[in-house]
Amino acid sequence: MEARAGSLSHLLGLVTLVHEIMLERLHNDNGLSGSFLRWFVSYFSGRSYKVCVDSLSSEAKILSCGVPQGSVLGPILFALYMIPLRLIIKFSNIFYHLYADDIQLYCSFGKNNYRNLSNLLDCLASIRVWLNDNHLLLNPNKTETIIFAPDDKIPSIKNHLGSLSSSVQPSLRNLGVWFDNFTVIRWTLLVWIVLVFHLTSRT
Repeated sequence: MEARAGSLSHLLGLVTLVHEIMLERLHNDNGLSGSFLRWFVSYFSGRSYKVCVDSLSSEAKILSCGVPQGSVLGPILFALYMIPLRLIIKFSNIFYHLYADDIQLYCSFGKNNYRNLSNLLDCLASIRVWLNDNHLLLNPNKTETIIFAPDDKIPSIKNHLGSLSSSVQPSLRNLGVWFDNFTVIRWTLLVWIVLVFHLTSRT
C-alpha cells in the first residue's frame, strides 16, 4: 500500500520574503557574488510603500521584506528563498513535487505499517519550524487532507494523522483536477494521502 501527501501553497509568501535572508540565500545557496549580488542589494534597498484609498494615503514606510507586486523576479526569488526546504524534505525520505506556489509531499507505507506515515508527520513538523524561522506560517484553516484507500482502512489511517485527521475530505482539487478515493482505487490497489496546505504571513 502507498500513501501520498502534501501541498504547501506559498500564496502570501512574497509578502514576508525577508531581504536579509534572501540576500544570504542568494550568496550562500546559489553562489551569487560580486556585481550580481550587489545588484540585488540595490534592488531590495530603500524601497518604500504606502496605502492609497481614493484621495487618502498613508505615510510611506521602508520595506524590509517582500518584493514589488507584479515583479517578474517575484516568483523566481520566492523559489530561491524556499530552496532549503527541499533539503528538509529530502532528509525525511519524503518524495515531493514543486509547482508554482505548491509543494506536494508523497510517502508510501505497508498495509499495517505506518512507519513512513510517521516520517511524513515528522517532516511536516520540521517544515513548520523552518517556515516559522523564515517568517512564514502554514494556515491550518486552509489545510485539506484526502485519503485514497479502501473504506475499512481510512479510520485507522486517520487515527495516525494526529491533528491532520480533522482536515480529511472526501475529495480534493489538485492543480485544477478533482480527485476522490473512488477514482484512484479503480485504477490501483495503492493507498494515497494528499495534504494541501496554505501559507500565511507571520505577524
